[in-house]
Amino acid sequence: MEDLGMKQYVQEPTRVTYGSETMATMAFANMDIEVQVQHTPKITDHSWIQVTLKDTHLETGGKEFIARDSSKYSELHYKIVFGDIIKMNEVRSGDVHAKANRLVSNMIKALDQVAPRKKFKIPSKWAGKKWYSEEVRKVAAARDKAYIKARYKKTEEKWSEYRVERNNLVKLMRKTKKDYYEKVIDENRQNPIKIWKSLKEILRGVNVSKNEVVDLDLELDATKLESNISVADKFNINIVYENEQWLDEFKPIDIVELQKIISKLPKKTGTEEEISSSILKTAREIIQDDFIDIINTSFKEGQCPRHWKTSTIIPIPKVQKPKSGSDFRPINMLPIYEKVLEIAVKDRLEEHLEANNIITKHQSRFRKKHSCETAIQTVVMNGNQISVKGNSILKTAREIIQDDFIDIINTSFKEGQCPRHWKTSTIIPIPKVQKPKSGSDFRPINMLPIYEKVLEIAVKDRLEEHLEANNIITKHQSRFRKKHSCETAIQTVVMNGNQISVKGK
Repeated sequence: MEDLGMKQYVQEPTRVTYGSETMATMAFANMDIEVQVQHTPKITDHSWIQVTLKDTHLETGGKEFIARDSSKYSELHYKIVFGDIIKMNEVRSGDVHAKANRLVSNMIKALDQVAPRKKFKIPSKWAGKKWYSEEVRKVAAARDKAYIKARYKKTEEKWSEYRVERNNLVKLMRKTKKDYYEKVIDENRQNPIKIWKSLKEILRGVNVSKNEVVDLDLELDATKLESNISVADKFNINIVYENEQWLDEFKPIDIVELQKIISKLPKKTGTEEEISSSILKTAREIIQDDFIDIINTSFKEGQCPRHWKTSTIIPIPKVQKPKSGSDFRPINMLPIYEKVLEIAVKDRLEEHLEANNIITKHQSRFRKKHSCETAIQTVVMNGNQISVKGNSILKTAREIIQDDFIDIINTSFKEGQCPRHWKTSTIIPIPKVQKPKSGSDFRPINMLPIYEKVLEIAVKDRLEEHLEANNIITKHQSRFRKKHSCETAIQTVVMNGNQISVKGK
């Protein structure tokens, strides 16, 4: 290994038992590293080695993040501070953009006083170990103490005591983990977001390292991305687009509607401003007049406050090691106060569409009491009606409709047109693969109404009669012919082959 430029850095035994000390683990490297054999804490007879790369760019002190210090926060204190700030800073002047900016700025000023930003640090040894408890710490300390005595005394009795303590710790850790995750799942059965995060944590473990994206290709140009700012700029070019469409003629919002919208806001943490839904609910009595003025001005001018629609885009990797821009799913985080305006606009649009019957009864998405399940049920019910009841209904009514049906079919023959709505099919996408990701992964199944089949069969019979009578179809044409199937074609090929082989001889 030395000839290859590799050096072995472990210099002491890594497996110590009663009567034996062996170097069971080695560390080879072609760079300068620091290796320490750690005999405690450990679970099996093998010690573990700690390798430290001598690189100043590595972060070894734990995970740091900046958040608001809510230890001294109270709703009453926030209301008092925010009320004083709102009195000193007039909001209702200027256009809708200026009003909105001043309102948000006042909320942030009050929040900075009540819950200032602070740097928090999580030590590396605690990262990802949510199940760790005081009981585990005590048993681990007893195990380590027994190991030190066993190495010092070097007797079978002490080594036996150490193995007992080690096995006790293993059993306790397994039980503690199991109890912790069972408790998390039981407590969050009614919260699909938290239970999904918990299940992913159980299956994948907790990611305690810093996520880094290397050699990212956003499929825009050949420019090499060398900083986080350039990566963010490329994402903005790839994802963000401008929308200049305006809305107008909305009925004004009042205090009752505003209070109702804010009270029903889901629990959200907010964007980097950290104005959460709970902060908005706390301050709603103070800001309600200014908020109503901003929303009504937005309705009147047909504009949304410019900064309210500036979203924070968080690219979430779809795969473990993303290499291109398409490997990310963009998550747009808009401020929570923008959601109030958004809900008010949505309610007015829905009311207009429903009142004027603009939405068809088959429109299920983005409608109250209409979901994807409703759409699926509609398709299934229509399919069952067509497949099960279609033939029987048509047969039952044939004596009543036969004159009108004949007139429709003959008119279709005369004009050379099929009734427009008869060719409107219900398309059901059937997945070709288990996890479809694009439109090509689906097979479209077209379901035409049963009465259209009558016209289709009538046309088909006349075409076949014409082709057969005038010998337009050759005798080798088997597909789509009466008394001619795939077996007929195979028999023809075999017979021709036998004739060729016999004549050849």
